[in-house]
Amino acid sequence: MATASKKVKLFVDARYQNEFMKNVHKLHQKEEFTDVTLQSGDVQIQCHRVVLAVGTTASKKVKLFVDARYQNEFMKNVHKLHQKEEFTDVTLQSGDVQIQCHRVVLAVGSDYFKAIFRCGLQKNASDTVELTMEPEILSSIVDYMYTGDIELTVDNVGSLVKACDILQLDALKDRCEDFMMTQVDVTNCCRFYSLSQLYQLHKVPRKAKGLMLTEFKTLAFSDQFKELSSSELIDLIKDDDVNVDDEDIVVQCVLDWVHHDAVQRKSSLRGSGFLSVHPSTCVT
Repeated sequence: MATASKKVKLFVDARYQNEFMKNVHKLHQKEEFTDVTLQSGDVQIQCHRVVLAVGTTASKKVKLFVDARYQNEFMKNVHKLHQKEEFTDVTLQSGDVQIQCHRVVLAVGSDYFKAIFRCGLQKNASDTVELTMEPEILSSIVDYMYTGDIELTVDNVGSLVKACDILQLDALKDRCEDFMMTQVDVTNCCRFYSLSQLYQLHKVPRKAKGLMLTEFKTLAFSDQFKELSSSELIDLIKDDDVNVDDEDIVVQCVLDWVHHDAVQRKSSLRGSGFLSVHPSTCVT
């Protein structure tokens, strides 16, 4: 039980919920992604169906729109409409999985979707946005955009960071990095280091690399070590703080790394300058 609680975290982002309400209002003021018009006399007001549908229900429970209770009820009821697929106006597709959504919610949650909708998808319920990511990851992110809640695990955080990078979800990306900082250990430090380099995380690299340097002899022949890029490998081995006193260990682990993908890695090692530092490494 103790292990599971260390690896899994249900993250509830209260800030996301507050920003969600503000950004929905901004879209209303700009009349962006509206799909219904209210008219009183000569006055017309462009609105979002999903907001009107939720507001009618939630207003029974609160007195003021600015009340925090209203905001919480609003988020819950928008999510209920999403679950029932009511008033949806766009479809997200990943593989064979389709998810019905409200474009106003996606636009508020993601600059990526906002840009797509501004650039040409027509107001048609059949509009589909195809995304290259694991269906379960897309589903988790959509749920996050509707609720501010997401489950983070050591296994899914890498895919979530990648998806956040694509969809420009900077706040969630930061939350993923905070989670990674609590989970870095010898079983994942190489993977987390590569991930943080690829997606420009700011805090994880130093912690992960520090562990890699300290535990070099433990990690040198592990599967995760073999997945390092050539630049990451060379940077690690050349570091003055690497904890290894036997050059034979360095040579052997580099050879193992090369043989893991011989065709691609021989040339990258030759052109790196590594051989001038460790001439005993024979790559043929």
